[in-house]
Amino acid sequence: MSELFSLLSDFIKTLVCWVPRLGICRQTHGGVKFIRGWKVKRIWPGMFWYLPITTEIEVLPTARQSMNISPQILVTKDGRSVVVGVVFTVEITDPVKAVGRSWDSTDMISDIGSLAAVKVITSRTFAEIKEEIAGAVCEELAKEAQRLLKPYGVKVLQGRLSDFAECRAFRLIGDAASYG
Repeated sequence: MSELFSLLSDFIKTLVCWVPRLGICRQTHGGVKFIRGWKVKRIWPGMFWYLPITTEIEVLPTARQSMNISPQILVTKDGRSVVVGVVFTVEITDPVKAVGRSWDSTDMISDIGSLAAVKVITSRTFAEIKEEIAGAVCEELAKEAQRLLKPYGVKVLQGRLSDFAECRAFRLIGDAASYG
């Protein structure tokens, strides 16, 4: 008897996949429909229909959001080791590019934000960074991040240093240690 109910349950699940479904996308989100696995259509905020048997849905936040990039140790142009943490304010302007060109948009923004910090910090001396920490450094950081993130449908609204301090870095190699 339980096998009969199991077969009936499987049959109903398969049948339900052929029934169109109504989805809702919030105002702060956007999304993508993958139709038959290859055709990509954008989902706008509001209601939308899809057929579960042929369509996969991915919805992600498109509203303004902050990304706190983990601190990293970098070396300035004059050879001083510094710890740098960065915060970016971003919004996803094109979910099709964000989902279609990266596996995980949050990780991608974080990784590319780190690359922007490396380029900006390593191209300046320690004194230049300290002098322009709230002005030109942040502007250049935001511009560089925007240049790198634009192909992924991400708009950088602001970039700021959250952490900046001189440091001494130690690298453990087996049983020996080296420092810089």
